[in-house]
Amino acid sequence: MLALETIVAIGVGILFAALVAPLLRVPAPIVQVLAGVLLGFIPDLREVQLPSEAVLLLFLPAILFWESLNTSRREMRRYLRVIVINGTLLVVVTAFTTAWAVTASASAWTRRPTPALSRGCWMRSGSRTP
Repeated sequence: MLALETIVAIGVGILFAALVAPLLRVPAPIVQVLAGVLLGFIPDLREVQLPSEAVLLLFLPAILFWESLNTSRREMRRYLRVIVINGTLLVVVTAFTTAWAVTASASAWTRRPTPALSRGCWMRSGSRTP
């Protein structure tokens, strides 16, 4: 399947799921995720690959623009503390989880422990630690 056909098919699927969601009285993202899972079981669609640049350039700006129009500034100000704390906490948790995963996979590949987490997540290959 060509990239343009894939992008158009994804857009039609998203639009269809958004139109069906109010009829089912379910939020649109849930219907879209379920539709994506169901489409994943079709053998011909398993081979479809969409470049990440297409998602970043086509779908993400549209989603962010729509949410910027529908987000209340009053609610953002009201929940600013929660948003900042959750954003900061999730970035830190993601960084440590990624460092742990890299350390675990490097240990499995080399059959020796790596000092990534104990040395501030610096991985030194072939050098001795002080």
